[in-house]
Amino acid sequence: MSGFNVILPTLLVKLDIPQAGVVWPAGAFALVTAAFLLPFGRLADKYGAYPIFILGLIWFCVWSVIAGFAINELMLDFCRALQGLGPSAFLPSGVSLMSNMYRPGPRKNLVFSLYGGSAPLGFFFGIFIAGLTGQFLRFGWYFWIGAILLFTTTIAAILTVPNDFQEDKKMSVDMDWLGTALIVSGLIFVVFAITRSTHSVENTICLYFAYHRLLTPRPRYLRGRLCR
Repeated sequence: MSGFNVILPTLLVKLDIPQAGVVWPAGAFALVTAAFLLPFGRLADKYGAYPIFILGLIWFCVWSVIAGFAINELMLDFCRALQGLGPSAFLPSGVSLMSNMYRPGPRKNLVFSLYGGSAPLGFFFGIFIAGLTGQFLRFGWYFWIGAILLFTTTIAAILTVPNDFQEDKKMSVDMDWLGTALIVSGLIFVVFAITRSTHSVENTICLYFAYHRLLTPRPRYLRGRLCR
C-alpha cells in the first residue's frame, strides 16, 4: 500500500480531516504492521506459514474494500489500522514459505532476488496508482485497486502454494500469549504517546508513558521465570 502519502491531501479535503489527525491515516497502518510482525511470525511457526499467509491476504483484501467506503476520519483510521494486520501476517509467513519450498541453491537465490526486487517496483507502482486516483478517480479506487490485486494473489496462492499446516502442527511450538499481548500493547501505547505529544496535555502523555513502562518489563519477567 505504498503511495498513501500521495493521496493523503485528497483524503484530507474529502473527509474533512483536521491538522491534528493528519498523522494517523498513514501512521496507524505502519504502527499495527510493525507491532504484530513478530507475533504473526511466531504463529506461522506454530500453525504453519500457509494458513497465516492466506488469512493475511484475505484480511488485507477485505479491509481494503471497506476502507474505500470511508466516510469520515474515524472510519478511515480504523480501517487503516486493521489493514496493518494483513501485511504483518503474510510478510513473515511468505518468507517462511519460500524458505521451505526451495532447497539451497541457484533457484532459491533467484526466487529471493525476485522477491527483493519486486519491492521497489511495487513501491513506485503504488505511487503511480495513488497519483492517478487522486487526480482522476474517487479516492476509494486507491484501496479497491489494491483489493483487486490482493484478490488475484490470494486465488493464485490457494491454487499453487503447498499447505504446510499438518507438518508444522506436529512440531508443537509454544506461544507466549500473555507476553505477546503485553509487548504489543506497550509498543502501541508508547508510539501513540509520542505521536500525540504535540496535541495533548502533559498529564495525558505522562499517563501513556507510565502505562508503557508498566507493561514492557512484564514479558521479560515472565520469560525469565518460565526459563527457570
